[in-house]
Amino acid sequence: MFSEEIKKELVKVLNSLNIPFKKEDILLEHPADFKNGDFSSSVALSLAKEQKTNPRNLADEIVSGWQEIGLPGFVEKIEVAGAGFINIWLNFESLSTSASSVLAQKDEYGKVDTMKRKTVLLEHTSPNTNKALHVGHVRNNITGMAISRLLSFSGAKVVKDCLFNDRGIHICKAMWGYLISNFKFLPTGRQGRISNLDWKSKLAYWFDHQDEWPTPESVGKKSDKFVEEFYGLGVKREEEEKNKKEMEEMLISWEAKDPKVRALWKKLNDWVYSGFKITFQRLGSEIDHTWYESEFYEQAKKMVDEGLQKGVFKKLEDGAILTDLSGFGLSDTIVQRADGTSMYFTQDIFLTKQKIDFLKADQYIWVVGPEQQLHLKQVFAVEEQLGVAKREQFLHLWYGYIFLKGKGRMSSRAGTVVSADDLLNEAENYALSLIKEEKADDIFSKEEKEEVAKKVGVGAVKYALLKIDRTQDIDFDWQETITLKGNSGPYLQYTYTRTQSVLAKNLSLRGDEDPSLHSGQAPQSQDCHVPPIAGLAMTPEEQTLLRTLYRFPEVVNEAAKTYSPNLICNFLFDLAQKFNLFYDKERIIGSENENFRLTLTKAIGQIIKNGLSLLGIETLSRM
Repeated sequence: MFSEEIKKELVKVLNSLNIPFKKEDILLEHPADFKNGDFSSSVALSLAKEQKTNPRNLADEIVSGWQEIGLPGFVEKIEVAGAGFINIWLNFESLSTSASSVLAQKDEYGKVDTMKRKTVLLEHTSPNTNKALHVGHVRNNITGMAISRLLSFSGAKVVKDCLFNDRGIHICKAMWGYLISNFKFLPTGRQGRISNLDWKSKLAYWFDHQDEWPTPESVGKKSDKFVEEFYGLGVKREEEEKNKKEMEEMLISWEAKDPKVRALWKKLNDWVYSGFKITFQRLGSEIDHTWYESEFYEQAKKMVDEGLQKGVFKKLEDGAILTDLSGFGLSDTIVQRADGTSMYFTQDIFLTKQKIDFLKADQYIWVVGPEQQLHLKQVFAVEEQLGVAKREQFLHLWYGYIFLKGKGRMSSRAGTVVSADDLLNEAENYALSLIKEEKADDIFSKEEKEEVAKKVGVGAVKYALLKIDRTQDIDFDWQETITLKGNSGPYLQYTYTRTQSVLAKNLSLRGDEDPSLHSGQAPQSQDCHVPPIAGLAMTPEEQTLLRTLYRFPEVVNEAAKTYSPNLICNFLFDLAQKFNLFYDKERIIGSENENFRLTLTKAIGQIIKNGLSLLGIETLSRM
């Protein structure tokens, strides 16, 4: 990366001038206007404060010293500007080698090794197993997956894990709802008799007559949404004390391993997992290891005993057990109730230790909502108190809330939750309607139209949620989320398709037969080197593209370092706009600079493809 090379040169210059400095003093940025160079350094302003000297004079000294040593071959010139900024221009020969690197490295272009030899365990999308995934889970999922790809692209080995909160009172609400509501589906004559039974008797009847109860298939519903209906019923009916008590009794029976309760629990959970699988596949989600709370909740209490023995926890007069986190500047929390039952916190401190035993990683990351900020800080502090690991190894990457525009936060109870499937369906249907409006029947078969709509629709959703800073709240709006215009995923997909169309047309005019034209792949390139540009009269649009594309590895590095996929979105949108301006103003095929412009087009397409891939968005050769 040119940025790293320039920093090394600045270090050499400062050492030659015997000017003391710290690594953080050597900062580079890209000027907003190319007229002010490709890079600008504020190093003189930073050092002038420490040395109590005039920054402009210090900048002049640095520039003179640099010119005396000799500028590196890739630098055209350097100048002092303003109060003491050092502006740096790259030469076009060097910029052209960056374009050559894109074509040579192809899908590998942009990779950096800043996290080489590091191992990361990253948790994302850990839902409860009592309802379908909603748009909040979608943001979690695509954020976690994008960060995972960024870290992998930066050289790290990333293992992705997921926790299913598959036990507890929330699950029992769905189980209770299923038992209570479905006696009406029983054979005539039995309904009245069954409806008057208590929940245990209903359960016993269900256990022996499961074939008489409805299934997702029998009512034609997606399996996780099928279960969600009964959870909703449980939430609604728990306001009655009798019903709430029955749900609590069901949980006690589950913890006592009652075989009938466990059978109902497994049945509903399996339906939810089956529904999750479909949604995850649509999102392109990947998980390498799955944790189930039901498998370790009993063992979690061992951590409480260990904490008491080490003096990390303290027992209160009523028997409850409390943390002691005053040394970390954190409020305390109950670890175990007075009746001996464990808390959500108990499960998490145990699971965190399990994660460390499972994988000796350099860093453990939780992509979890903002409401968990204090909770996870407390968990990390306790792990350090227990000697499990240092807090620095743990990182909570939280993301902003999703609000319904004009309606506030989503609520299951209020019925204002936007499901993941509905969002994806709406996006795909909208994309399909636009294809039909464009009268593309002659271009695409029915299957091809559906495939294009799928990739465009999912791409629209992913980009809409990723282009916003991870920590920023989102006011969700259907039309804004699935837009295919402006700063959107489909706009970038279309720009990529435009680059491939130019390349395909060139091959066609040359009479070359490219098998990729019949396979949906990108057209093959016959050249991976940018033609010599010495003496080439480049237009401002061409110069702008050359001065932009080389920055992609820098953006990848910064996005990975700050866990910010939106930086990739910003760069791709800027690059696409610049390419489309070039495309609209200049002829590519048949121009005097045809070879240069074709290879430049190929490089731009490759970078857009690589960037979209990091976001989990597929490209299309035709659109």
